[in-house]
Amino acid sequence: MHTINDMAIKRLRLEPYDGQLSRTVLRGRDHSNVVPLPGNGQDAFASLPRALRTWAGEGPGEKPEEQQEVPASVQRFLADENAMQTARNSPALGSVDPGSFDAIFLPGGHGPMWDAANDETLARILGSMFNQSKVVAAVCHGSAGLVKAKVQDGRPVVDGRRVSAFTNSEEEAVGLTRVVPFLLEDRLKELGGRFERGPDWPPFAVQDGNLITGQNPQSSDLVAQHVLTALRTGG
Repeated sequence: MHTINDMAIKRLRLEPYDGQLSRTVLRGRDHSNVVPLPGNGQDAFASLPRALRTWAGEGPGEKPEEQQEVPASVQRFLADENAMQTARNSPALGSVDPGSFDAIFLPGGHGPMWDAANDETLARILGSMFNQSKVVAAVCHGSAGLVKAKVQDGRPVVDGRRVSAFTNSEEEAVGLTRVVPFLLEDRLKELGGRFERGPDWPPFAVQDGNLITGQNPQSSDLVAQHVLTALRTGG
């Protein structure tokens, strides 16, 4: 069994999915292809050796960042030049070998509701990793990346599994219920997911086997901690 500090462990994959989609303006701001920094679980992943962290998305380049407040974890992340270089030089999603990773982490922001939810490459990678009992994790709107992913027999990855994501009431609270293409809570339930949630805004996460999901941006570090624990213990 590997530990996080064991360099034999395959790299942990962080997936800051930032979009290949037509831009959509939400309430006067373009949220469609931004990376929400508070949604990446910076504190929990900070202790990982650099060689164990990989970001993937649309390819190298500056990533637009969605942030209205700057919590301490984000400030530390922005000050970490190694982390920033890794983010700026992320490989294209289709160019990476999912077999070389032990986990995938899908952060949120509203962008995944348009891009990740419709990305066949991402769906294939998620299904492949899930079928190999590798850790599949998502937080907030990142769970939209799960909607097209299927297990080997063709059923949705979330079918019959405990799952969480940005809730209908939280979407209503931010005034975007009529803007997003679908309500994520409803869609996950339609796919057979056993949706679980806490109150609006406090951290909440659930784990069902190798599937780990969190409710909102405040849940990012909690989900990341579950991922690290799963990697340490082998599930």
